[in-house]
Amino acid sequence: MEMDDTFIAMVCSENNQRFGIVRNISDPVINHKLQKELQPKWGEAIYSTFGFYTSFNGALAAWAIAS
Repeated sequence: MEMDDTFIAMVCSENNQRFGIVRNISDPVINHKLQKELQPKWGEAIYSTFGFYTSFNGALAAWAIAS
């Protein structure tokens, strides 16, 4: 669960405001079938490998939505 996204959604909904949330690709859904010690390393591996591109795509998507 993304607590900051949840908070934004809750506040916007309570105030009848439109909102959108863009997730960074480096924050993948963690497969609960992975061994517990491997789960936290999954996002780290993706970000270490594709860090610039994951941040770039998130920023581009947010800009496109805001425009």
